[in-house]
Amino acid sequence: MMTARPGGPSFDSLGTDAGGQEVSVNYWMLSISEENFKVTREQGYTVQGFGVRQRRKTDRMVKGDRILFYVRGQRVFPATATVASTVFEDEEPLWTSSQANERFKYRVRITADFVLPDDKHLRVIEIGPRMEYVRRWPPEMWPFALMEELHLLPRKDFEFIEEEMRKILGRPSPQPISNEGRPQRGVGGRRGGFNRGGRGGGRNNGPGQRAAVGQAPQNQ
Repeated sequence: MMTARPGGPSFDSLGTDAGGQEVSVNYWMLSISEENFKVTREQGYTVQGFGVRQRRKTDRMVKGDRILFYVRGQRVFPATATVASTVFEDEEPLWTSSQANERFKYRVRITADFVLPDDKHLRVIEIGPRMEYVRRWPPEMWPFALMEELHLLPRKDFEFIEEEMRKILGRPSPQPISNEGRPQRGVGGRRGGFNRGGRGGGRNNGPGQRAAVGQAPQNQ
């Protein structure tokens, strides 16, 4: 049975809390097992559960937050998604854990943004050392920075990884929007490049673009 539980505000760009108020957006990285990532994929990237130890972090999640999936067994980044609800509780068995009574009951609705084909997943060994998030660790120990279940990433890291996904999928970068709501043009009439601001200063792609790039590959 589902039990709604309002999520608290966060402090990074703009999303929507349970009361419909604009609040800050966070950029999360979920470290997940291969088996549990398959469950999320089988659910059509529509819902994601988190362990009981993540309750305080999930309370900060709001509509518009971003999630980067890290499959720890394979050490790859396969997909990103956007949070489409505040957190709720649901104990329907979906994901599995070696810990007794762990049902990943703290859940949010999500929508897929970028989903890479299985043979095109970003390898952490190539991406990780360039992440600002791992710099607090000695160079030879940076993989330990990714071990916990749920991480709050710098926006710069999230956008860097998502841009690498965009290149793999052959999708153009979003264009800056002028005050009149039209794409801006650069020197010589060329359209503008990568929009680091996005919606509310914190998003790279709007819903229309997300629908185009967020489709799961065939045979997944």
